[in-house]
Amino acid sequence: MHRRELGSIEPVGAYLAPATGRRGTLIEDADRPRAYMLDFASPKREPTIRWNYAATRNAVTVARCILPPNPGVLLGASQLVLAVHMGEPFVMEYRLPGEDRLQSHLIEPGMMNVNPGNRPFFQAWENSPDILVIALDSRFAERVAVAAFERDCINDMPSIIGAKDNAALCFARLLDTEMAFERRGGTVISEAISAALTVHLVRRFCPETRPPLHGSGGLTPRQLRHVLDRIEDEIDGNLTTRALAFGTGLSGGHFMRAFKTSTGKTLHAYVIEQRIRRAQMLLADPDMPLAQIAYATGFSSQSHMNRHFGRLVGMTPGQFRRVIL
Repeated sequence: MHRRELGSIEPVGAYLAPATGRRGTLIEDADRPRAYMLDFASPKREPTIRWNYAATRNAVTVARCILPPNPGVLLGASQLVLAVHMGEPFVMEYRLPGEDRLQSHLIEPGMMNVNPGNRPFFQAWENSPDILVIALDSRFAERVAVAAFERDCINDMPSIIGAKDNAALCFARLLDTEMAFERRGGTVISEAISAALTVHLVRRFCPETRPPLHGSGGLTPRQLRHVLDRIEDEIDGNLTTRALAFGTGLSGGHFMRAFKTSTGKTLHAYVIEQRIRRAQMLLADPDMPLAQIAYATGFSSQSHMNRHFGRLVGMTPGQFRRVIL
């Protein structure tokens, strides 16, 4: 696959357009900043960003772009994003997810921001940052994390601002070079580099990445994979502890303790997170009613979904839909 030269699109006041319900517009709310979500893998490029090039192979997208000045929005992406600053230094103001404190950081060339998918947070800057973006499909990153650490720890990764990491920078440049042209084996190499980058980011930034969890009372890798696959396949149904424990050969109580040891989360918390992720995917269909999405993701009611969605995502399902459509 050759890079798609997208041409220079002059910024026209990004993040300033009124909310209209169209893709790429913003949510207006009197009590919170505007919200904006990017999908780097989408063929529809946000017109207020100056795209120099972009290339996607399966779960991996590499892009080089210049962001317009940002007066302050809730900004996020659908993918796990590593954004490497390539231009002149600039000051970024931000408020991390779940925090009220406004912080600022001087972002210099080679510094990077890391943010897991579907986690918008407040960001602002006056300059036009020139960035190299590595965007990894969230499910790909989760599979890599489970294979490497025997649990999905991508959600445990905090949002990182202004990090200096030579190894991650090396991986980013390798991906940038590899995806420039269509070469035999290019997809395999790109995904291998992306997997290595994912493992490195988890090792560097996740608070808990100790393996051998099954050796200290957790599930074996095979048991854990079986349980996680079954949760994903039956997320729209009534997942019971007894049914999930049966597939591992453990009693209900033993299974619950082993699951928390292996994942760092209770079974209930993990299942709710997966239901919300599935809801985020279904919200991309503008014709699917919210009540139908709630039942399709295993919630007992729309209000039940709304409560957990707001707690985990920071906005209502309706607001999230308007951000991504």
